[in-house]
Amino acid sequence: MAESEIPGAHDVLLQPGLRVSFNAPFTTRQQTMMRLHNKSEKPIMWVVKSNLGKKITISPSSGVLEPNSAVNIHLVLFPFNYSKGPEERLTIETAVILPLACVPGFRDYPRRLR
Repeated sequence: MAESEIPGAHDVLLQPGLRVSFNAPFTTRQQTMMRLHNKSEKPIMWVVKSNLGKKITISPSSGVLEPNSAVNIHLVLFPFNYSKGPEERLTIETAVILPLACVPGFRDYPRRLR
């Protein structure tokens, strides 16, 4: 299985790489798996976005990955009639979860509510 580091993504590794392919014609249900691995020492939050609408299900589609842990993401593509248009794509967004003490102004937050 190929693996790729996601550019600019805090030590996140994606298997099977940066590309997922399904076979045309898209007349049968197809499925595949991706694995997202957090190799850093900090927890990250992640989300998978798609412009495929109801043509695909992604499970889980978002979550939190603790340091040095991984998650399997199940993709199911449902049958549909292909028509040329914008390129279909999946996007994986990640962000490091900072402790609240690191957030600027956090200690002043209760005073601002009064």
